[in-house]
Amino acid sequence: MTLPTTSLCFSSHDTFARIAAELYRRSGRGATEAGCFVLGRISGRDRTADEAIYFDDIDPNAYDFGAIRFDTTKLSAVYDLCEARALSIVGDIHVHPGAAFLSPIDEAHPVIAVAGHVSVILPYDGRYRTARQIAVNVYLPSGSWTELERGRCSAFLGLDRAIPHKESFDRHEFLLALKGFNSADRRALLDEVRVGVVADAKTCRTAQGQAAILTAVSLSTRFARGGVMVRLGSDARLHAMPEVMLSDEVQRLGGEAWGRSPESSIVLGADAAESGSFSVRPWSQGGVYGCEPATSDSALEDDYVPGAVAASALAVGEIFRCRILRKVEAVPRRRSLRLWTLAERAEMPRDFSGLIDALWLLGFGHLGNAYAWTIAQTPSLRPRLFVQDPQTVEVANASTQMLAVPADVGTPKVRVAERELARYGMRVEVDANAVDDRYLPRRHPKIILGGLDHVAPRRALSRANVSLIVDAGLGKTETTFSQFRVNTLTNPASVLDLFEESSDPQDLQARIITQPFAEIDDGTADARCALLTLANTAVAVPFVGCVVAPIVLTQALRTQMKLAKSVVLAGDVLSDLRALI
Repeated sequence: MTLPTTSLCFSSHDTFARIAAELYRRSGRGATEAGCFVLGRISGRDRTADEAIYFDDIDPNAYDFGAIRFDTTKLSAVYDLCEARALSIVGDIHVHPGAAFLSPIDEAHPVIAVAGHVSVILPYDGRYRTARQIAVNVYLPSGSWTELERGRCSAFLGLDRAIPHKESFDRHEFLLALKGFNSADRRALLDEVRVGVVADAKTCRTAQGQAAILTAVSLSTRFARGGVMVRLGSDARLHAMPEVMLSDEVQRLGGEAWGRSPESSIVLGADAAESGSFSVRPWSQGGVYGCEPATSDSALEDDYVPGAVAASALAVGEIFRCRILRKVEAVPRRRSLRLWTLAERAEMPRDFSGLIDALWLLGFGHLGNAYAWTIAQTPSLRPRLFVQDPQTVEVANASTQMLAVPADVGTPKVRVAERELARYGMRVEVDANAVDDRYLPRRHPKIILGGLDHVAPRRALSRANVSLIVDAGLGKTETTFSQFRVNTLTNPASVLDLFEESSDPQDLQARIITQPFAEIDDGTADARCALLTLANTAVAVPFVGCVVAPIVLTQALRTQMKLAKSVVLAGDVLSDLRALI
């Protein structure tokens, strides 16, 4: 079938995301549907989107019934505007509370019944996670609609067009660009990657299994633009959110029903069969967590949920290393991470609430989101959270942060934390002030999990009335993006010793990254691991944070259990970390 329209192109994903964010706001954050007309220019079969005009600006009663009921007699005002600006109505966008699809009402009552008109439907009140969740329908000369294939939506809408500034750059593309891939090659590579997530029935029913499944889906959808296909052995209510079904959360995070066979897959559970030519199986046992070739029958035996998050993230990292970075080997590697000794596992309580009742998440970027994600997935850990970050969400954050989505562009990061963690029934206080020599909040928890970008706010913590700081830093370049460093400080004043004064930032960085590192099994003890991450230039990809966050959280728990031995931990999440603790 030949469509009367070949594209409805927005200037960038940034522009499209801001429209989605405005629709979410106008919907009352999900209280009703909301929509807008897209105004632009028509050239042959191509349409260019210039601006949006929202339904409720034209018809104030458009959302009175919880769904869109637009008074078409008011369209004359839109046509007058178009005539004055030499524009045309080239499409419309509206949001649905759940998955995006053309409903019978949408189909029977088009706002604009003109051949070539494009109707874009956004899922989850505009808070889509991947372009594959968006429904694009084109009105045909016959008076019927046809839906565009989900895999073509990104190109059709221009969401994969050249990025105008690095703050809007998908970090996976940014990494490939720094490694020398040209625009066409890096997009083709990402567009072709499909990942499968397969879980047996037992895994689907346990808290650690569910956390591993959801982590695998959420991380994979950020780089596997060919789709993330999911096959669940059974469905179950989530331990972390009992009112939500596992299958529904998988769909919300961007997972799709099993379709074309993926070439790479993450296999969870001893009874789950491998699929594809490159399959990885996360596993855990005795305080060690990791991944290995799926030809084994290993499973997530430990019930420590943060460890399951780390194991799943390691598996995603292995697929990313081989399929995106093109370091393909005959079989996946076996990699592992020790978080607990056998003796410590035996003493570990089933409920962590008695150990940590409140946490201060300082910084809500890549690491802060990973901390929140890991805590939220752990039903036995429900501390009061104090989240502090002065920044707003950029488009690039949707590719690096576990809780942010494109429609959050321009939203304070702390508000994203507040909204998403409320889904898990967690108590959250937020502060949008920056920590510096002039400001520290008066009331805050005594334990800090740090994920800051710069040295200055870290130094300011020397004045904080806290009992424990577990601070992490990540590498920021194409050669250090998978490296990390974790510092455990029980005396806030020692921050001043760690982050010395220096008039030369480069000199400061040089001293930081040459401090001693923990010995790593594979001989990479000399790996350079930066403590400074510059958010607007870092190439961080989210599986790194989802390995580091469980390390940081475990350090906090071990310290509270009087077990802490490691003051400094460092390594590379693409290497074996068995000797970490």
